[in-house]
Parts: sequence; C-alpha cells; structure tokens
Amino acid sequence: MLTKELSAAPSGSAWEDPPWLTPSQALTRFRLSGGLAPGQSGSRAERVRYGFRVGSLNFLVEPQTVSEVIAMVPIAAIPNASPWLLGMINLRGNLVPVFDLAMLCALDAPGDDPGRWILVLDRADHAVGLLIDGQPQAVRNMTPLETLPSLPTALRGSVSGGFMADQEVWLDFDHRTFFRSISQVAASGD
Repeated sequence: MLTKELSAAPSGSAWEDPPWLTPSQALTRFRLSGGLAPGQSGSRAERVRYGFRVGSLNFLVEPQTVSEVIAMVPIAAIPNASPWLLGMINLRGNLVPVFDLAMLCALDAPGDDPGRWILVLDRADHAVGLLIDGQPQAVRNMTPLETLPSLPTALRGSVSGGFMADQEVWLDFDHRTFFRSISQVAASGD
C-alpha cells in the first residue's frame, strides 16, 4: 500500500474534511490487489505491483510490504557515516534512516532534483527510507525475464528476478536482504 504524506495545508486555507461515505460506498471503493472490487469474480485477475525508480533502474516493492511516500524533508546527518547513508528523519516519532541507493550503486541520479521523494519501506524499528526519482507507480502486465541484466555489485544478492512491463525492466527488489547486507558491510568497516 502506498500513501502520500501531506506536509502542510497551503497558507491561508483551512483543512476540510471530505464528505462521509455511505457504508455501501465505503465497502466497495477499494480494489483488491488483483484489480477486482470486493464481491467481483473474474477468470483472470490482473497482477499489480508497485514500483519506483532510482537513477536508471526500476524496482518493484515486495508484495505485502507496508510503504509510504513522503515529500523531501530535512535529513539529519550522522557523523562519520558512509556518504550513501544520508542520515535520519523523524517520521511520527520513529527515527528512520534514509539511504541514497543511487550513490550506493553508482547510478546516475538527478542530484537535488525537486522531483525526488522519500519512500519508506516497512514500519517502526524496521522502517528504512530510500531516495526515489518521482512518485511510485503501479506496474501491470509483467512478463518474467529469463535472465537479469547486469546489476551493480551492491544489488546482486537482493534482486531475485526481473520483469518486462511497458518496454521497461523492473527488478524484484528484496529490501530486507539488501539492508541486512549493507549493515554487515558497514559494521565490518569496509
């Protein structure tokens, strides 16, 4: 599930509550991950995954991963940290480390582009943030790749497969494995 955090109401405006939905509207407004509304049946449910871009690579968020997209906020630097560990943010009382995957993998990145966002994966003590290029998007009609393209060394144990969708390669990214491996590298001092 992806949500977008609102930073603040525009100056001079008041927050307005959206109108209440009837119970039947509330129960039928959501779509299941297969693209069908509750109570609908279909012979072939379309598989939808969410993906994000970092530099020249496209990544898929693992199914069932809690995620949130927030606008760029100030990131508190950590002294003597690796340059790809940008620092920490306070997300509703939880400290979340923010990583620059483009820098870590030596990918071309847009720099301080205002179109960059922070994608927070998981929650509470397991939450990690990644700088991403633009908003995440739904990825549909994926065809599995027989072989993966050449990957940066840092990603090799964290990408289990790939898919082709709309003429683009999307990598199946296991962020938990990835962050475990880079934390081991950081702890060893390499």
